[in-house]
Amino acid sequence: MKKHCLSASQSVNQFHRLFSPVSSSDIPLNQQNLLFWMATDLTPKTPTSLAKEMHVTKAAITKASGPLLDRGLLDKQPDPDDYRSFKLVLSEPGQDAVEDLGPEYMGNLERLYNELGEKKYLKLIKLLSQATGVAVEE
Repeated sequence: MKKHCLSASQSVNQFHRLFSPVSSSDIPLNQQNLLFWMATDLTPKTPTSLAKEMHVTKAAITKASGPLLDRGLLDKQPDPDDYRSFKLVLSEPGQDAVEDLGPEYMGNLERLYNELGEKKYLKLIKLLSQATGVAVEE
């Protein structure tokens, strides 16, 4: 194995450690991710559509949404187009939670943006998305 491959691996590992979100909140990261995703577009969404948008399984959405529904941070609405289904919507307490969690949740990304500048930051995000097989919406 070549040294540059090992160096790249080390850089990826260091990046992951430095920029992995760590939270002091009692809301687990997978649930925070769902809350923040819901906050970007307040349109009610089915678990299936959320899973597709977030590039996760429907089971992951179900697992994350259950406790958020129990805490009143998400609301469930019947789907008018399909009586067997429902849509999730961010509740007012959920919006408050997003506001409260925002500085900590976005802190590492904001520091990275400020250090790299917009052009390099956007390039990094695009490259990371390509590397993980996730398309970036522009």
